Amino acid sequence: MRVVYVAGPLFGPNDWEIRRNIHRAASLGYEVAKLGAYPVIPHTNTGSVFIGTMSPEFWYAGTLELLRRCDAIILVSGWEESRGAVAEIAEAKRLNMPVFERVEELKTWLALLPPPDAQRAKATAFDAIVAAGKALSEGGEAFVAAVDDIVESTRVGLGEIPDPRET
Repeated sequence: MRVVYVAGPLFGPNDWEIRRNIHRAASLGYEVAKLGAYPVIPHTNTGSVFIGTMSPEFWYAGTLELLRRCDAIILVSGWEESRGAVAEIAEAKRLNMPVFERVEELKTWLALLPPPDAQRAKATAFDAIVAAGKALSEGGEAFVAAVDDIVESTRVGLGEIPDPRET
């Protein structure tokens, strides 16, 4: 499952504005969830419950760490006015993470990505190839076992592929 960070203003001049910002972020997060991605909404995590309990720097550092674990970032309108959101966008760009301003852009990006299972299978096959290269230097049975791992990981990732040795 893809994980998408929701960035936008939290603070405001009064409690009503803060609650409004939390609601706007949560609403956008719901739109992300409807696309099949998991929304990370720091507003609902830190929200009005924790405001004033720790320094803003504590919360900024924590939300940046959450962001680093995500696949993409989507922006709540008005993000330009948020010191935190501006810093989050800078971090996302540093990480070459896609940044979206509209749900439609995120929807298109998600549709173009291979399914997560295919990515895992590709990574597993790559690991098996690296292991085969190491086993080649050891020779014999270690190499044969490593090649068998490559065949199996590829079969898992691409569906049932007949083993040519069995035909």
